Amino acid sequence: MPLAISLVQQSLRFARISAVNILAHARQAQPFAVPSRHRAKFSVKAALLCGTIWFLSGCGGGGNNVLPKINLTSTVAVGSKSGTMIVGSQQQFTATATFQDGTTQDVTALASWSSSAPGIATINLNGVATAVSQGSANIVATFNTITGTTALTVQTPAPAPTPTPSATPTSQPAPVSLGVAPGNQSIPLGTSQQFVATEHFSDGSTKDVSATVTWSSSSASVATISGSGLAHSVSVGSTTIAASLGTLNGSVTFAVGAAALKFVSINPSNSSIAVGTSQKFTATGAFTDGSTQDLSSSITWSSSNSAVVSVDNSGKATAKGQGNATVNATLGQVQGSAAIKITPASLVGVVVTPQSLSLAAGTSHQLTAMGTFSDSTTQDLTASVTWSSSSASATISSSGLLHAVSSGSATITATLNTTSTSTAVIVTPASLVSITLGPVNLSVALGTIQQLLATGVFSDGSTQIINSEINWLSSSPLVGIVDSLGVVKALSVGTTTITASVGSITASIVVNATAAVLNTIVVTSNLVNLAAGTVTNLVATGIFSDSTTQDITALVHWASSNPAVGLVSNALNSLGVVSALVPGLTNITATLGTTVGSISITVTPAILTSIDLGPSVVSLLLGTSQALTAIGHFSDGTLQDISSAVTWASSNINAVTVTAAGLISAVIGSANATISATLNGITGVTVVNVPNALVSISINATVSTLAAGTSLQLSAIGHFSDGSTQDISASVAWSSSGPSTLIINALGQITGLLAGGPITVSATFGGVTGTSVFTVSNATLQSITVTPVTTTLAILQPTIQFHAIGHFSDGSTQDITAQVVWSSSSPLLVIISNLLNSIGLATGLNLGDVTITATLGNISGTATVHSLL
Repeated sequence: MPLAISLVQQSLRFARISAVNILAHARQAQPFAVPSRHRAKFSVKAALLCGTIWFLSGCGGGGNNVLPKINLTSTVAVGSKSGTMIVGSQQQFTATATFQDGTTQDVTALASWSSSAPGIATINLNGVATAVSQGSANIVATFNTITGTTALTVQTPAPAPTPTPSATPTSQPAPVSLGVAPGNQSIPLGTSQQFVATEHFSDGSTKDVSATVTWSSSSASVATISGSGLAHSVSVGSTTIAASLGTLNGSVTFAVGAAALKFVSINPSNSSIAVGTSQKFTATGAFTDGSTQDLSSSITWSSSNSAVVSVDNSGKATAKGQGNATVNATLGQVQGSAAIKITPASLVGVVVTPQSLSLAAGTSHQLTAMGTFSDSTTQDLTASVTWSSSSASATISSSGLLHAVSSGSATITATLNTTSTSTAVIVTPASLVSITLGPVNLSVALGTIQQLLATGVFSDGSTQIINSEINWLSSSPLVGIVDSLGVVKALSVGTTTITASVGSITASIVVNATAAVLNTIVVTSNLVNLAAGTVTNLVATGIFSDSTTQDITALVHWASSNPAVGLVSNALNSLGVVSALVPGLTNITATLGTTVGSISITVTPAILTSIDLGPSVVSLLLGTSQALTAIGHFSDGTLQDISSAVTWASSNINAVTVTAAGLISAVIGSANATISATLNGITGVTVVNVPNALVSISINATVSTLAAGTSLQLSAIGHFSDGSTQDISASVAWSSSGPSTLIINALGQITGLLAGGPITVSATFGGVTGTSVFTVSNATLQSITVTPVTTTLAILQPTIQFHAIGHFSDGSTQDITAQVVWSSSSPLLVIISNLLNSIGLATGLNLGDVTITATLGNISGTATVHSLL
């Protein structure tokens, strides 16, 4: 009776511990191999089930079969039935953890097992030892960095006694019952339990018959059991483990609970940061069922030495003083740790990018602070420095986000300890003056869509695409509707006026919804022969009954006749992208309604022989970026752009970084790096030089006088102290001064408004400015010349670029390629693009002669294309 009471008390205590642990997991949203929306209530049920099973275990018998434990003074006790084994036999060991509150728990399934002498005895993950040869060994169990041991002696079997012929045979004791141990066990999902079968005889003796009985589980979906009595959990639930030997039977109830947290790993596991900087740690929990989960937000973070490093609730460690410390992540009784070293490296300098900035009032820009330390390491200090502004014209947040408030100037300073640096900001009074909408003379076929572009013209002459800031309105929604981003859809035949407004500033454009029906879909590609492992982009152009054309790439459904050879994407960010997989032929179709267009793509077995990177040598201004291109040379003589397929790398990431798309960025000045692109063991390289200092800026332009109503693209060339040059048009701040007869946008495109001048255009970066003077004339367009005037075009081969040159009344000429409307006399033979990124590009479709026309206002120019095989 005392033994039964003791077992009841132990069972209730274990049930309490299990319930508390599981409820703690539920409160902290820990995974138990069930859907997240059911985890909390499942954990409560699991706790109640676990307590009930262990209560019944103590009251319902089987207690005499529990394996005895070795009582050690350490926090993890290792036990077994006996400290002695016979060579060739097996024995189950158990591990019992004692916690700070005096409670204990069986952690056999959670501990890591090892043997000090595997040649004497081995032990598996479940604590089952196998005797190998005569001798002694220590069996070791480690749980949550705490270790317990017990001694084991392995003996050889004693020789069997020689029977005496004259001995009188004695009667054998009769088998009485079959016992199964441990009784009424519960383990976490993903772990195993070794069961032992003991045969009891009439004379009180016993015999271990685990290897000879027939084992079974009443519910294999909950747990399975091997022929040696090793049960493996499959799912949460309860089953009966039974053993049979002849007419004898024995069984116990076996419960599988929710997966338990086994260990916590911290990343990075070993780090070194400078005093005053920070390091973000993440904690990943591994559970007994093999699952993992990011526990960073629910873990309890701590530092072993808060004077050296502190850790907040998100796992962000802040270095306070030189030395070593351990960052700990604790959940319940499980803890992970990581080493962190705080170095004495002193901050040498901080660089803020961009080095100069011009913003319109009401806009924002993110600044970056990069620190260089005395040990030559660099670190992003944007979140660590203290940001400040010298003027109310601009404010800056603690994260370095600059907001332009009102016109004026400000000095933005970044300070860390005693080191500081600054950048100049000019805030223009830029207010929205007008809105321009395009494209003009827009016709949209029923059921199709067209993207409108709203360009805001500001009082400082700058321009900006402001589609997302516009209030869009259609005067006749039954004819055409427009969404919040300016996409128009034609619903019925007629006209509607689309109005774009911001406050009191408005603009409008007339859209014709035509009854034109889609007659033909033309699918084009720059490449129709692809090497396996490469990609190409397809474009679907719709030709309608009124001879108009539209890019309908985003409207069609793409399909491949042989996806195993070439797979085509319908994903939003990769529409019409074909991936060449294995050599062969596939037909790619584009379908809209009942109209289908197609193109044949051949995937060749061509082997990549070399990679060229462009440009081959790059001078990159500090704080700027540039995209590289990787061109693959194949064994069949073809060339392909493989920029998205290669693996990019930098030899010096402290000087120049490179993204997975090949975008390089200069991090520090007076340095260089080799950028490599590798595919299938083939590598191409280019050298990137970040020069010492920017000396001057020159502005390049084809003309100095432009006609009112026309535009001209400028470029800014940086000249450096090492003699190198670089196109820095995208990095400079563009501005103009003088009569308001000319405006310039952020990309360096100037547009003449009214006749007048001279107007000085400036390009500024890092305190260095380059200028150029322009005049706007009242010259009128007289004629347009299209080049090339006559050309041949092979069907479905790389497109030919046409240019439109305008001739004005004052005798001047300008490239107006981007301003004219391009058209083809027969889109079924040759199509020509009016899209922003491919304007004036012609592609041959069928044999014949076609006239290409460029029109601006009522002036046109033509060219002839002979489309050949």
